[in-house]
Amino acid sequence: MTPTEDMVRVAQRAYTDALIEGGLPMRAALTAALAAMWQPIETAPKDGTEIFLFTRHEADDYFQESFDASQTGHWDEGNHRPGTVWHREPGWALQKIGEPKAWMPLPPAPTQLSRGDSEKTAESKHSPSTREG
Repeated sequence: MTPTEDMVRVAQRAYTDALIEGGLPMRAALTAALAAMWQPIETAPKDGTEIFLFTRHEADDYFQESFDASQTGHWDEGNHRPGTVWHREPGWALQKIGEPKAWMPLPPAPTQLSRGDSEKTAESKHSPSTREG
């Protein structure tokens, strides 16, 4: 996932504002950049690509209060078999319930280097040190 110009612009603005206000500039910049990644659901890919979705579920007979959720999902074209038990209408295939409102691409998987660094750190914490006397 490559940062867009909009992400960079909002991150720079948040970083500068946090410096001026005495906050945590890097956290502010990252938060702003991540928030800028959300895109209108109308622009989401409908080719089966797994994406990250922001969903809203309105109160109903089962849930007394409305709630928001973040989840992965993809567009399902359905199976075009009206009138059969196996018929599925086109729509969003989600982990949970809710109506998608916004989306963003999934982040890249961890790299071997990042996994290796965390494994080394974990190993060093749990490995007894050996000294020759």
